[in-house]
This record gives sequence, C-alpha cells and structure tokens, in this order.
Amino acid sequence: MASFSSWGDEKVSAQRALLTDLLRGSLGFDGFVVSDWGAVDQIDPGTTGAVRRAVDAGIDMNMVPTTRPVMWEVAHAVETGALSMARVDEAAFRIVRVKFMMGLFETPFSDPALLAEIGSEEHRALARRAVSESLVLLKTTARSPSPTSRRSSSCGQRRRRCWPPGRRLDSDDDGRPGRSWEAPRSCKPSRSAPRKAPQSSSTATVG
Repeated sequence: MASFSSWGDEKVSAQRALLTDLLRGSLGFDGFVVSDWGAVDQIDPGTTGAVRRAVDAGIDMNMVPTTRPVMWEVAHAVETGALSMARVDEAAFRIVRVKFMMGLFETPFSDPALLAEIGSEEHRALARRAVSESLVLLKTTARSPSPTSRRSSSCGQRRRRCWPPGRRLDSDDDGRPGRSWEAPRSCKPSRSAPRKAPQSSSTATVG
C-alpha cells in the first residue's frame, strides 16, 4: 500500500521512481500496489488527472471515495492517449494473478469452520512477531510534535473513552481485522449540544 506520505514535494502515490523503478525494478516486488483510502485525491485535488497520474506511477488498485468515477477517468485517459492500455492491462493482470494464487476463483468464500481460530493465541503471537520485526523508529525533531503532545493525548483519551463498554482498545483489540482504527459513530459530537472546552490533556470532554 502506498501511503499518504510525500517524498520531496510530491505524494508517494504519484511517484513512479518509487512505485515502479525502485519497488518493482530494484527490489523485485511482483505483487500489486494499492493506494491508501483517498490518497489519490491528495495528488491533485479537484482534477481528473490524479487517477491517471497514480495509475501511471504504479498504483494498480485505487481506494478512493465512491464519489470519484475512477473507471471513467481511467477510460478517458486511455481514449485520449494520456494513459496506455498496456499499463491498465498490467494492473489488472497483477490483481487477478494474486487472486489466482490465493485460490479465490475456485474457493471465493472463507471456511466458516476456521472462524473460531481468529484471534487465537497463535494468531496474536504471530501478529506480535510481525510488529516487532517491522517497527520503524521515528526521530522527534522541532518540526514533528511529540507523540505525547496535548492534541495526541486528548485524541487518544477521547477514543478510548468513547469505545463501547466491555470492548478493549489495545494492541490485541477485539479480533476485527482492519477495522479497529475507526472511532465509533457515537463519538461524534452532537450538533445540538455545544462542545465543552478540554479541562486538561488527559480529561478532554466530548459533547
């Protein structure tokens, strides 16, 4: 997945030097590259050229808001010659190839009998190992706020307090893959009730 990050003055999702030349060429990656949710819109907000630039750079699967007609933008880019059909075929091939390798065409649905194993101690141990072997150490500088800053601390406390009672919000979470980062809808401030000013960095109140 290509992140929202920028390298230099350009978004990663639009950098062919990183996604194609380095990732596929130098590093030999042979899977498919997916964009982060809405990251393509950050390449060139409000224009139809963002999708074309992302695909041309090496993004094979675009995760964009449903309001953006990705298919039509890609088709238009091909019709006008701004994007080659060969690049579109390449992206489709990479995605379908992985699906074949995973056996999704022969067995499109998961086995319900394995549901009980989700979140097992074996799975958690493997997850912890994956995290420990892929950690990235960030250096805090004058330009990057501390993780313990007031805003970060308040947000963390807010999300922890809004989480439904009985459901843990920690490194193990509740076993729901890929969804635990979302704050519950109940955390959104009410339109009719005014917000209360935060009392401190650890006791911010959500109205």
